[in-house]
Amino acid sequence: MLGAKYTILQTEAHATKVTFPETEDMKLAYARLVVMEDADDLSFGEELSSCDAILCVAFKVTRDILTQAKRLRVVARLGTGVDNIDI
Repeated sequence: MLGAKYTILQTEAHATKVTFPETEDMKLAYARLVVMEDADDLSFGEELSSCDAILCVAFKVTRDILTQAKRLRVVARLGTGVDNIDI
């Protein structure tokens, strides 16, 4: 999205889909949604370094990931608990 101020990285696209109304809300908030089909994708590191938020379900957000994501401000787990986030 041209003019996006924020980048939101969604992992595990197979587990949950951000629906059309939410993506429209993100555009209004100047956010670009990047959906990673596979967290082992080669572009993951590149996207990680520029993301402001991560949306995940069971994906492990490790200390290494948190260190690489220099702009990261929010980790949102779509579900309950934080056992998959290295806090």
